[in-house]
Amino acid sequence: PRSTLFPYTTLFRSEFVILIQGKAEIEYFENNDYKKNIMKNQRNTNNKKLQLVRGDTVLINKGEQHRVSYTSKEPCCVWICIFFD
Repeated sequence: PRSTLFPYTTLFRSEFVILIQGKAEIEYFENNDYKKNIMKNQRNTNNKKLQLVRGDTVLINKGEQHRVSYTSKEPCCVWICIFFD
């Protein structure tokens, strides 16, 4: 089951994400070089989608268009997002 599909977001600040519980998928609007974004783990389905599980971290750089395309319900998805310049 998929969660609500959110629209693409363009950040005006960088974002550091830590997935505390569950699973999630982040989808980038354009092809992306994941080597610069993935800080822990490298589960990507293609060059636009990044699958995250508990304990994974990712850095989303300022200006990268992205959206949350999936979050788990059991266990529910819990993450911490830190925004910075």
